Amino acid sequence: MVEIAGRAGLFLTGQVSPTLEGVEISIKERGATTSLITVLTDETGTYSVGPLHSDSLYDISASKEGFVLTPVEGNTGDFKAFALAGVTFEIKAEDSVPLSGVLLSLSGASFRSNLLTQDTGLLTFNNLSPGQYYFKPMMKEFRFEPSAQMITVEEGQVLHIPITGFKTAYSCYGTVQSIGGDAEQGVSVEAVGQGECGMYNEDTVTDEEGRFRLRGLRPACNYNIQLRGEGNDHIERALPPHKTIEVGNTDIEGVNIIAFRQINQFDLSGNVITSPEHLATLWVKLYKSDNLDNPFQSVSLGQSLFFHFAPLPRDGESYVLMLDTSLSSSQYDYKLPQVSFTSSGYHKHVTLTFNPKRKIPDQDVAQGSFIALPLTLLLLLAVYNHERVIPVLLQLVSQIQGVRGLTQASGDGVPVDDAKRQSKRPKTRRT
Repeated sequence: MVEIAGRAGLFLTGQVSPTLEGVEISIKERGATTSLITVLTDETGTYSVGPLHSDSLYDISASKEGFVLTPVEGNTGDFKAFALAGVTFEIKAEDSVPLSGVLLSLSGASFRSNLLTQDTGLLTFNNLSPGQYYFKPMMKEFRFEPSAQMITVEEGQVLHIPITGFKTAYSCYGTVQSIGGDAEQGVSVEAVGQGECGMYNEDTVTDEEGRFRLRGLRPACNYNIQLRGEGNDHIERALPPHKTIEVGNTDIEGVNIIAFRQINQFDLSGNVITSPEHLATLWVKLYKSDNLDNPFQSVSLGQSLFFHFAPLPRDGESYVLMLDTSLSSSQYDYKLPQVSFTSSGYHKHVTLTFNPKRKIPDQDVAQGSFIALPLTLLLLLAVYNHERVIPVLLQLVSQIQGVRGLTQASGDGVPVDDAKRQSKRPKTRRT
């Protein structure tokens, strides 16, 4: 025999008031994350779920779109329904044109929302609990009526609230482009008030097409439209530097600005003053000031007096420019010029002068060369005609020796005339 034990099941029942059909009742075991069973209320607003295990605890919740359902204290499973309300705002300008881009803030109890109107100027807030709400429309250049208001929303009520905007300030439209006509995105533009309006200042940033709109410019004021000094580090200058406008009762369009980007390169060029015959022997070499042994750029002049180097980084680095030549220093006297500079600014042009002079041989050496040549020729001629030259030379030598002997003999004896004069000297008389 099989014994079967029965235990009374648990039935959960409840009611939604006021009577509301189609309310979703969700039942799940306490602590569980998923629903155990889901049912809908019938036309009388009641429901019944069971049998369920009586030894378990259950949580019951109710929901329906457009309604707030809250549990009834003291009656587990019963709920009280409140129909949600809605508010539609219609915002137009004074000429009945819908206003887009108006920020409308709505708050009340635990509800907070900030939305922008679209092209239709309509803005709808649904599923609002009954209660009081505060709204405020906001848009630069406009004053609204009503400007702010507290409203009371009844259960299930849908309100329609018209709002009118009145123009109090105007906008300036324009573009920022490069010199080549490309759009400059993300450039900061400002309108600076002049004179009595000097306390007013508006700014904006260009979009992906380089367009900008400066809002909130006050009538009867003059403004300088210009690029901001801050936030435009990639822009060196603008053309024009600023443009002055006078605000009347309409928006201002067609303010176009050309932006010049920062140039990060430094150009180096120059020319050499020299005779054309030396151009082919010349080189211009560029060194970094901390490494004068190895040039990192060299340019051959060829047949041109001018030279140009590849762009350098615009970083303030120190450089030395030197002229070099293949002329021999043993044949020419010359001085190689050089110039030191830094890569500040955007361009540098240098002028180098090269005037080599051919060296002249020493005069003493030249005279010795002229004397040595005839002597060498005479010696060669004497060797070639030695049979005739030797006797002549011997005779010449003997004659020279005879003359020298006579000279010596006359120097050793007393001259004849002197001897005769000595013999004729008068004798001394004795007295």
